[in-house]
Amino acid sequence: MIRILMLSVIYIGCLNSFAMDLSFSSLARIRYESLTNYDFDESQSDYRAFTSTRMWMAFKAQSKEYHLFFQPQFGRPWGQSELGSSVSGTTKDPYLSLHQAYISVPVFKSDKVFLSAGRQELAYGDQLVLGSVGWSTVGRSFDSFKMKWLFGKSYLDVFSAKLSENNFNSGGSGDKDLTGIYFSGKYESEFVQEADAYLLSFHDSTVTPDNDVLSYGLRFSGSLSPVKYRVESTIQDSDEFQIDAELAAQMGSIGNIAVSYFVATKNYNQLFPTGHKWLGIMDIVSRRNIKGFNVQQTFKWSNSISHTIAYNKFNREDLGQTAFSFSGAPLGLTLNDSEDIGDEVDFVFNYDRDENLSYQLGGGYFRPGDYLEKNGLTDLSEFCYLQMLLKF
Repeated sequence: MIRILMLSVIYIGCLNSFAMDLSFSSLARIRYESLTNYDFDESQSDYRAFTSTRMWMAFKAQSKEYHLFFQPQFGRPWGQSELGSSVSGTTKDPYLSLHQAYISVPVFKSDKVFLSAGRQELAYGDQLVLGSVGWSTVGRSFDSFKMKWLFGKSYLDVFSAKLSENNFNSGGSGDKDLTGIYFSGKYESEFVQEADAYLLSFHDSTVTPDNDVLSYGLRFSGSLSPVKYRVESTIQDSDEFQIDAELAAQMGSIGNIAVSYFVATKNYNQLFPTGHKWLGIMDIVSRRNIKGFNVQQTFKWSNSISHTIAYNKFNREDLGQTAFSFSGAPLGLTLNDSEDIGDEVDFVFNYDRDENLSYQLGGGYFRPGDYLEKNGLTDLSEFCYLQMLLKF
């Protein structure tokens, strides 16, 4: 992989010498994390503490209307084993991965229609259904085709992603595919600044019977001074749905106050979201069989220092179904008459040294509710992290 990277950089450099524009961006993040009682059971040893690194450099080569994007990445926990042994303090180096690598070319000789093909991130709206998971040590990208039509500040994307391929070496079945249409509209109106509509089809033939999920949704955001809002609703197969809505306003010396409400039915498929962004920073619950609210305060002490404090309340939407962890596994195996999953309090403190370097300290406390306590899950879960981020 190192040789591939060196050859690619040399290749891009050569292209640059032939009337090609070359630009790049980079990110380096070091983060320590500590998590206690993620299973809410002190009798089980599940304490986790580790430091991780995520670093990438993204190269963009452009000649006329042709684009080539290449993003090698190094992302891993410190001391992680590879090929059965540790590579820290040894004469072995860890592997370098490739997060994105795609080309973008015009279609129909138009400067409004482009085709992108390769490995690329798919992130739309507030990333409730499709997100890049920036919090992750690796992030999320897709092997996909994407056609983009530009309409001023608005656009229409049509894409198809291969999630699992079983016909490469020999004939066979058992693929996973994601296809979709996403329209994002930008408007001059204060009340409706963004209006999105989408249709997504997820097909999984690795299970029997095949699992097919058709999702269609709407998203709006805007303001009615001094209140800003966002709302998104997704419907799946007529019976399942999710709604996520938020109102926010600047409240003088108190700072920015935001209140949100969310609900997802018992069999809703959350697809590929950036969960860390909305349902608590501890990533304990998933957007399935859940309802609740969030109250959040953000305050800027100065141009470089700010904090965010949030309270999250989680309940089951249907008492005939368990709650679910973010991984999709049942959270609490025994059904009971309580809807109360629990409460989570989060805090994040930011210090921006300048436009390139920032530090962040954050954490959360999750108190099990009556539903989890009746499942024998009674202990407080605690989470904290400290990270340094450099980007340019």
